[in-house]
Amino acid sequence: MERRQARRDALSSRLSGESGGASEAREPESGSALRPERQAEERPKPTKERPKPSVRTRQRGQSSKPPAGKRAVTALAAARTAFGKGGRATAHRAAAAQPFVARVGGAVGRALRIAAVAVLRVAALVERVLRKSIGFVAAVVAAAVSRLSRFLTPERAVFGVTVAAATCLIVAQFIDYRGVEIDQAAYADVLNIVKPPQRDVRTAGEAHAYLLIPVALLAVGLGAMALRSRRWQLGRLVSAAGLAAVAVILLVDLPKGLDEGDLTIRYNGAKAVLGDGFYAELAAAGALVFCGLLLSLHLRPAKRRARGRRRERRRRNQSGKAPSLARSGT
Repeated sequence: MERRQARRDALSSRLSGESGGASEAREPESGSALRPERQAEERPKPTKERPKPSVRTRQRGQSSKPPAGKRAVTALAAARTAFGKGGRATAHRAAAAQPFVARVGGAVGRALRIAAVAVLRVAALVERVLRKSIGFVAAVVAAAVSRLSRFLTPERAVFGVTVAAATCLIVAQFIDYRGVEIDQAAYADVLNIVKPPQRDVRTAGEAHAYLLIPVALLAVGLGAMALRSRRWQLGRLVSAAGLAAVAVILLVDLPKGLDEGDLTIRYNGAKAVLGDGFYAELAAAGALVFCGLLLSLHLRPAKRRARGRRRERRRRNQSGKAPSLARSGT
């Protein structure tokens, strides 16, 4: 703006100077008799205008910056002023929002308190239910254990195992116990995936005409009689029945199971193998032998205890009668 105003003033002064000179030049032509000296005095003297500084010089003068220390002080003062204004504005807004924050905080606190009380009440209810349920279950288990301890004696447990072994022996009579595999050499590399075909497959009962079924039933009957009469000798008979079953399996089923017969003539590489039925009946017969021994061992000490109690009663009776006789003799 200053530059434009300076330019306008210079142009106006130039224009006024030219107009004055022209009027003076016209006056002598019109016939005015002025002296040359007066005309020389009346002529405007040219004024020497000082050259105005150019834009470049002004820019050079303005480009000079203050020192760094002064600039740092100025920046710190400005920052302090800005921080002060910001702090005052923040304090004013915080004071204005304090009632709203207090209301919101109170509402949140009440909600949290209600939620905490509800959670604690639910936890207390769950604890009561668990205590009652655990107590009930513990009482039921204790009652069941006490009743089972009265009912499930060692002798009865052994008899239960005897019944299970006899049942397995009966079921094993209807399972394939042998077969003749054909061309085993061709399946040697893939035995884990495919087994060679079998011929002449038979069940365990076919080898001995289902003789072990009555043996198993006899073992169960002897065990029941031993448990009822408390006679330990009958437990040994159960073991004898199991030994008879083992003898039949080893002396009859084993040779017949490993006999290929005439299949070796009709097929190449025929070989007889024993199946699951053979091992199942052998394990069941061995279990009968073991259960009979346990049954006799558990029944025999009970009879000895009864005899010992009877002897103690007799001794007490005799010791009680002896003093009376001695007194009567005196």
